[in-house]
Amino acid sequence: MFRIPVVRTVLSLFTLASCLPLHADTFTLNNGKSFQGSLHKIQNKKVEVKLPDGRHGTVPLSAFSNQSQSNIKLWARQQGGNLDYASWIKCPDSAFSKAWPRTVYGPNTPSVQILQQESKPGHYAFASDHYRFVCDEKLDTQTVQKLATLFETTYLYNMQLPLNIPGQYKSKGHKFPIYLFGQYENYLRAGGPPGSAGAYLLRSQSIIVPLATVGVYKSGKKWKYLKSKQSSVLSHEITHQLMEGILLAPWFIEGSAEYIANTRYTHAAFHVYGSKRHIFDCVISKKVSKSHTSRKLGPRVSMPPLKTFMNQSYQQFASGRQVNRNYGMALLLTYYFYHGDGSPQAHNIKNYVKAIQRGKSEKEAQKALLNGRSYESVQKSFASYCAANGLTVEFK
Repeated sequence: MFRIPVVRTVLSLFTLASCLPLHADTFTLNNGKSFQGSLHKIQNKKVEVKLPDGRHGTVPLSAFSNQSQSNIKLWARQQGGNLDYASWIKCPDSAFSKAWPRTVYGPNTPSVQILQQESKPGHYAFASDHYRFVCDEKLDTQTVQKLATLFETTYLYNMQLPLNIPGQYKSKGHKFPIYLFGQYENYLRAGGPPGSAGAYLLRSQSIIVPLATVGVYKSGKKWKYLKSKQSSVLSHEITHQLMEGILLAPWFIEGSAEYIANTRYTHAAFHVYGSKRHIFDCVISKKVSKSHTSRKLGPRVSMPPLKTFMNQSYQQFASGRQVNRNYGMALLLTYYFYHGDGSPQAHNIKNYVKAIQRGKSEKEAQKALLNGRSYESVQKSFASYCAANGLTVEFK
């Protein structure tokens, strides 16, 4: 089984000064030592630098030479921030001004390369425009094309949302990694949680998924793609991968991924417009399309008060007996803020995302989301919105 590379962790100031990676800016410290890297984030005058080998180091701004400090200040302004906060994710107001997409069409025949030099038995590597994907089983050309179509269409869908998705700011030529496994046991050995159908691994910033999850099954000696099977799990994990880089609340981390995953996907297209009934069915009903799985919560749901729900820790949200309910209601809450909360431009949720991307705390970001309202007022409006679509929500 192939190994999944791990993104390396933070280095000390002294280790940074001894590193000599290629293709990066040069920074000089007050002690005369230099190192190379790229600026990743500034927060409270502490500078986080990323080295080309993936390691990160944090250095006080005052430790840099005058010239390096000037360059850092210039970078912060160019990113739309300042020395209190700026990051590799640019955050101009214009990034939130696009219209919401109605239908997102992907490539029917995406460009896919076979990485011959890297491929060998048990390790077959491919590259599309934005993805590098590796499988431990040999796949035919048609199956590889179908998978690449799903990857690239999900990428386009995320990028067309007016939410300034962080993945667009990766370095030119960056390929997001996906690892596919023929045997479920190999998926588990790679770090997949038992019982899961796919996972995004934060340490390696990669997606791992069994082939069966994306509708690829063995028929005789060959693996075949069955288009009627699920696409939702992979679209969910791709959304996590593209939104990595900002610290969001659990309800929105999972709700935004569920939103993408539960949008109808047919013939290399996501059908966004008019999807409300389908989204509610994916939470309430027992019967949905074969490409999606319903939460089957039924027509009546009990949940904590909205303020409590929106401020759970990730462990509280994603463990225990109410996990299924939490994911379903996070989807509906996200859909409500996108499409049912006041203006069709979704100003409130945009201001929430913008606040986080500009270094504000979750508390400050939720204040922007509430926009002068109380949690109780938004809770009442959300409950009415759900009731109008066949779901009674009781807050207890």
